[in-house]
This record gives sequence, C-alpha cells and structure tokens, in this order.
Amino acid sequence: MIDLHTAGHRRGVVCAPHAAAAEAGRAILGEGGNALEAMVAMAASIAAVYPHMNHLGGDGFWLVREPNRRVRAIMAAGPAGSLATSALYRQHETIPSRGPLAALTVPGAVVLTPRQHSDDRGMFCEWFRADLLAEATGRTLELAQANCSVSRQGVLRGVHFADVPPGQAKYVYCPHGALLDVVVDLRVGSPTFGQHETVLLDSDSYRAVYLSEGLGHAFCALEDNTVASYLCSTQYAPAIERTVNALDPVLGLPWPSDLAPILSERDAAAPSVAEAAEAGLLPKFAG
Repeated sequence: MIDLHTAGHRRGVVCAPHAAAAEAGRAILGEGGNALEAMVAMAASIAAVYPHMNHLGGDGFWLVREPNRRVRAIMAAGPAGSLATSALYRQHETIPSRGPLAALTVPGAVVLTPRQHSDDRGMFCEWFRADLLAEATGRTLELAQANCSVSRQGVLRGVHFADVPPGQAKYVYCPHGALLDVVVDLRVGSPTFGQHETVLLDSDSYRAVYLSEGLGHAFCALEDNTVASYLCSTQYAPAIERTVNALDPVLGLPWPSDLAPILSERDAAAPSVAEAAEAGLLPKFAG
C-alpha cells in the first residue's frame, strides 16, 4: 500500500502519495489557487517522482463538492496492462508500489527481466542485451569490467558508489541463489536524494538491475552460495571508490529482519550519509 502524505493550509488540505507532490498542492492553495489548480500541480509533481504510476492525463479518483454543496465521487481509471491479472498479484496482500512488481522511481535505475525459453533440456535466456538496455534507458553500457561475488546467507555488501566523473554504471543480476538488491540515490541535488528502491534478484527470474553513474548500490544475500554478477562501465579504481553505511537509520534500508547482517570491516566502518555529505564525498546530480 502506498503511504499518503498530507499538507494543510487554512484553505484546505491536500493528500498525495509523495511528500513533494503534497507540498506542491499546498503551495498552490497558499498562493490563492483553487482545488483544481492544486490537483494539477500535484499531478505534475507525481509525474516526476512516480513516473511509472501516474502522469498528466492519467487515472484519477476525485471527490468533488459542487456549488450546491452536493458531493460526487468520480472514478477515471484506465485499463490495466494485459499481464497485470489478479492471479499475478493474488500472492500479495496489496499491490506492491515498490520492488520487483513495480517500476523504479529513482532516476537512472531500471529493472529488466529476460524472456526464458524452457524445454526438456532446461532453460535458455538472454540475461543482457545492449539494444534492450538502450531502449529502456536511452544509453549504452560500455563494458570495461565484469565482476562476480559469492556470498553466504546474510552477507550485506554496500552501499557502494564511485566518484563522478567518471563514476561507474552497473548491470547486476543473480545467476544462482537469491538476493535483495537496493538502489539508493546519493546524488546531492537530486529530487529523489535519499530515496531507495528494492528489487529481488534470483535464479528463477534472472531479473537484472541497471544503475547509472552516481547511484549507490547494495545487496543482501538471502541464501547460501548466492552469486551476484556485475557488468561495469569502468574498471575498479580504489582511489575513487566510496561507501556509505548500509545500516544508516537515516537511509532506512529494508534489510530482512530475520537475518543478522554480515558486513566487511570497510562497510561496517563506512560513514553515514550525513557524514559523507559533510565530507564532500557524495556525487552531484547532473540533472
């Protein structure tokens, strides 16, 4: 279920699924605007912060009070995608607003799920295709290095990023086991600074995550012998590699509560986001 944010003014109260959208609506009311103008401002904000869920001219659910004080409910919901069936979501109590069944709201990060071809011999899939990545992101991944890690259950790696420029874009998937992958926006000045997304990567879906330069990356292994494979746009350069603490309460990353996190000494001693920002270690948002 989506968390709702409210913002009040003496002329009314607005409610939106993102704090920035609620503040946009409140500002319009504060400047003398009416409810419709506040709604348009919130819709424009939501189009930026939740592009996979809302856009101008998209779905709407409204309560309208007419001049005669009559209240009407208006539902303007469009059709769902053909694969968004009830069976797909029946295993969940609510439709996920984050994670593997939702698009990512951190700019510069996308999820790609390959089509699997199975028969009595086994399975085949194309876990990386440059053309599909370019179609999804408008960018190409210049491959400079490929990495592989094997982790036992509970191992937590991250949050890692590199100085920008040059930064390091990554394409991550899990060929064996399962891991909870986390993308964190650490770019100072980004409209989604501090926001995170979680994606389940496993050897059932072969789902992959692409992260552009400047985004922080971390994951927790959910099973023993979990393998993470990375395609990287630049070679590893220790002098420009950075990390912030994955257990920083300000980030509030949703690590599994039933697993005791196992961190390297470097990751355990990493600064908080606030400390990294004060030291000038965080990348700048390029827009």
